[in-house]
Amino acid sequence: MPPADFVLLPRDLPWERAYDREDANAPQIAKLRLTLPADYPAGTVLKLPMPCACSEHTSRFTKIKAGTSVIIKWDLGICGLAAPPGADGAGAGGAEVAEATEAAPPPPAGLEKGAELAVAEPADATAPGPGAESQLNSELSSSELIRSERSKTGFKCVSKTSSGATPYSVQVSRKGKTVILGSYATAEEGARVYAATPEGIADLAARDAPPPPPQPQLPSNSELSSSELIRSERSSTGFKNVSKIYGGATPYSVQVHREGTTVILGRYATAEEGARVYAATPEGIADLAARDAPPPPPQPPQPQLPSNSELSSSELIMSERSKDGAFKGRGPKTK
Repeated sequence: MPPADFVLLPRDLPWERAYDREDANAPQIAKLRLTLPADYPAGTVLKLPMPCACSEHTSRFTKIKAGTSVIIKWDLGICGLAAPPGADGAGAGGAEVAEATEAAPPPPAGLEKGAELAVAEPADATAPGPGAESQLNSELSSSELIRSERSKTGFKCVSKTSSGATPYSVQVSRKGKTVILGSYATAEEGARVYAATPEGIADLAARDAPPPPPQPQLPSNSELSSSELIRSERSSTGFKNVSKIYGGATPYSVQVHREGTTVILGRYATAEEGARVYAATPEGIADLAARDAPPPPPQPPQPQLPSNSELSSSELIMSERSKDGAFKGRGPKTK
């Protein structure tokens, strides 16, 4: 049973040699035009038994556009091509290359016995006439190539690993393993291959995504006015959380209390410089907001009770149980 992360295609798919898409400067790279049995969606990983002379090689690739027609690359240095359906003899150059390279070394580790890349062709009514292909690697614009300042070649996942006709290698990391996608004559050719992989498509989407909304910028310490500095009468420096505890060029220290721990924010030449640092901290911003908050509304006035001397006789509380004076709350006289 094949793994669930790709679709295994039948071996007898209709195909033809796409000579109109081949590069005369890279005669070892053949291009095949295949018709898929179903309209697999973009992003589907397909595994194709290659129509090569030995019938043992396969090619795994990712479909990047909708449609039932694809163009794939095949390295004739790996194996020659068999005859396409309905043709006599081997595919042009295939048998000769297969015979000439019968003892060729195996492909690099990670390359699954064949080419890696395919580009799907549109099959809708608005597409060009029959057999017309969509964008190939060679037709990707320069803006669609993924560049990297950390790469010596200038392109992400493209490195120069050998000499000769194809010194540039394309490597990606998949499921913790390094996968080599092939060797190419130029760094840009390798970059075009990477740009059509799932990793390259994701990189391009992330690169071209709209930037996040800008965050509000806090004023820099030097832009704070004197009125925005948090003063304190209890501090010997006159500023909250600024104290003079050192000598030398930077004697003033700024300290805040965070999650039960005293955090020292730095040492400064003047108390005001330290106060500006504190004013830009979350604690300083909260202090400034609390200081400048409008005062709470005044409480409504409480009703004033009359004093004892102003009470009338009718407002005194009489009690029959009182032994002295018949007034409630009055106890016996004490000497």
